[in-house]
Amino acid sequence: MRSFFIRNVSNKLYQAAQRQAEEQGLSLSAYVVTLLEQAVDDHERRRLSSQALAGIRRRRRKLPPGAPDAVALLRKMRGYED
Repeated sequence: MRSFFIRNVSNKLYQAAQRQAEEQGLSLSAYVVTLLEQAVDDHERRRLSSQALAGIRRRRRKLPPGAPDAVALLRKMRGYED
């Protein structure tokens, strides 16, 4: 397993991380690894979501001029027409 070092960590951040690690019953190292794993997973999830949204936007069709409004059609179908 690989290791790396983090430099220039403020005392405030170090103490907060140490306190939170203790609250969760983890060593500081295990806690930091857990945080990194969560951050990487979140980043990957956001990246995939962004790609999916971009694909949806690319495939979205433009309505021709004068096309009926979907909201108006739904209101008419449901009997809410003004």
